[in-house]
Amino acid sequence: MKLWAGLTLLVIAIVPAVGCDVPRTSCLLADSNVSGDPYLLVFYYRQGSQTGTCTEDPALLEQHPHFLYQESYPSPGGGPKLVAWTPQEFAFDAGGEPPDPTAKGRLTSTTPDPSGLCIVEGTSPAQQEVDGVLETYDIRRVQVVGNLAVQGTELLADVVITRGSCSAEYDALGIWPRTRCESSADCNPYPDPNHGRPTGSGLLPSLPVECNTGPILGDGGGGGYCFFPDARPAGFPFLTGN
Repeated sequence: MKLWAGLTLLVIAIVPAVGCDVPRTSCLLADSNVSGDPYLLVFYYRQGSQTGTCTEDPALLEQHPHFLYQESYPSPGGGPKLVAWTPQEFAFDAGGEPPDPTAKGRLTSTTPDPSGLCIVEGTSPAQQEVDGVLETYDIRRVQVVGNLAVQGTELLADVVITRGSCSAEYDALGIWPRTRCESSADCNPYPDPNHGRPTGSGLLPSLPVECNTGPILGDGGGGGYCFFPDARPAGFPFLTGN
């Protein structure tokens, strides 16, 4: 079976719950520095949020997949982890010189809240010059599903993207890992050696996904990515049994 290697930092850490025998997980995310795999994101434009002068429709960002790399770091004093997000559109700048292509944030808690969510509050945006135009990804707030069944592999982000003087707000749904597919079998987390699949998809079994080959995630040749069927931000989180 394919190992969920990127979940090395998502190993379940059981901590005692005061007055309760139910174990809780730590707030952690799928770390791209370990796995090399980014989160797959689909953007949903918030109608009417556009400001400034835009040379193209901000809703066009909805028409293709996006990829976001995440790394987490210990915070001073052992508090909630610090988080760094790098959009695939931005080149990685190891020196961290301005403009910095990595958005920064911090988890607000070490354990999920009563609804099973972990919150990342943004502290600074990612910036990069693309074709001579300064682009900014301001990842303001991220809700991460942190329960035992999902372990940080599903998220909903509040993102503001600015190109030059044009800004627009988006909801971004994300799943980890980015998994290409040609049929629903490719999204199955369990291996099926008898049918040529010696490993599973790498996705956790609790994520209700399908092979999406439609206009947003399809590659035009019959392939696509594993993602939530008919997903919209209002339905988050998407869990089996919900």
